[in-house]
Amino acid sequence: MRRWLLALLATAFVAGGAHADEMRPHVSYQCQKDRGRIELGYAEKVHRKGQPAPAPSGLYEVDLATLVAYEGDIVARMMSVTWRCELADGIYRVTVGPQPGNLNITRRCGAALSGWVEVVSEDRRYPRVLFREDCSKDEKITRAVYKVGASVPDLTKTRD
Repeated sequence: MRRWLLALLATAFVAGGAHADEMRPHVSYQCQKDRGRIELGYAEKVHRKGQPAPAPSGLYEVDLATLVAYEGDIVARMMSVTWRCELADGIYRVTVGPQPGNLNITRRCGAALSGWVEVVSEDRRYPRVLFREDCSKDEKITRAVYKVGASVPDLTKTRD
């Protein structure tokens, strides 16, 4: 009986610990004027419950979870961040924002949070890029590079 109780407590402890961490999506941004391009990176960083969230590694990085406001189990408001980049062919506006898996966090994919990027120049609107399209898929975009004169970004995809 005692072994059974210890096994049960150990299982509960391990299961509880498994839910103690969460993945927080971060997007980094670089305006590389000398190379004629804009580069965005996407990474999911571990956030341990009860500890401060992982700090952005640079001036141009955002934790997308900080751009979401909740009312109970519902996503009530989402914000975005916009950067400006001047390249040889004009001024670009780069906007990133959060992409919840579901507006009700208790439903399918509700706890999953990803992000998107939109890039607009004076004469061009690039297609919106979702870094992770679906919580049930293990593929994500970890890098998006927008080059002067290109009509679509170069995307780097990886699997978890």
